[in-house]
Amino acid sequence: MSTHALSRANRASVLRVLQHSDPLSRADIAERTELSLATVSRAVNDLVKMGFVCQAGSLDRTGGRPRAQFTLSSDAVATLAVDVADHHTDVALIGLAGNVILSQRHEIVDADPSARLTHTIRVVTSTFPRASKNSPRIIAVGVSVPGPVQADGTIDFAPSLQWHNVRLGSILRQELNVPVAVHNDANLIALAEATYGELRNPAALVALAVFEGVGSGLVFNGRLWHGNQGSSGQIGRMLLSLSALQNIYVGYGDLESHLGSEGIRNRAAKAGLELDPDREVFRELFLVQAEKHSAARELTRLFTIEGVVGV
Repeated sequence: MSTHALSRANRASVLRVLQHSDPLSRADIAERTELSLATVSRAVNDLVKMGFVCQAGSLDRTGGRPRAQFTLSSDAVATLAVDVADHHTDVALIGLAGNVILSQRHEIVDADPSARLTHTIRVVTSTFPRASKNSPRIIAVGVSVPGPVQADGTIDFAPSLQWHNVRLGSILRQELNVPVAVHNDANLIALAEATYGELRNPAALVALAVFEGVGSGLVFNGRLWHGNQGSSGQIGRMLLSLSALQNIYVGYGDLESHLGSEGIRNRAAKAGLELDPDREVFRELFLVQAEKHSAARELTRLFTIEGVVGV
């Protein structure tokens, strides 16, 4: 590893430690990263100059010279987070310390694949300069999409968006001239839960993402399990019965036809439930109807069994 690459790796180690800690001294950081005190001092000094880290007072634990404490700078740099969902695109400006600086939702209704892509690119490219003008410097963009994604940010397919082989990562890098990471939404949900959830750093975690489609994300020993070609969690096309073998599925798969939002609406209609078409189907079913309708309670019970135990 070159000296430049090693210095960059050391700075990343320091940032990871500070991201999940209260203010720490150089000695505390050295202990947690298992780097030498001299290495940590160089990394911290570099990060302070870059604006990523700032001093947060000092602490005298021994009666001697107070130790300077360091923390992440919440207002120096930020990342633009983008969630491309079934019927909207959410954008949020996130500070280095995890603080939300800006959050917006942009709705889109019944757009064809090309219009949906144009809408997504326009939302991101218009938000970027506007957010940068009165906010911290944006150093990267992260995008979540409902479908399997290759390492270069190419979306293999996203049924809810009707996208196939869309090079979204390359498009946004060219437009914005900053690093852009594009990942599957279920994978990101799993990674976020393993990193920031109630039970942090589990040995293994599976997160189910149920929207119009159904997917999952797998984390083992703190790392995403991508599987062959990044499709490890793509469970929506699993067959629930032998009779499904005779069906032809375009877009969504068999499991999704039962447990996705449209599948739930169809099953609710068969059970005699009228769900508000303008409301989010799962919230309507689980929080509203289930409180007052026995059929809804039974449907939510079956959904839980099939979605969690049966998969």
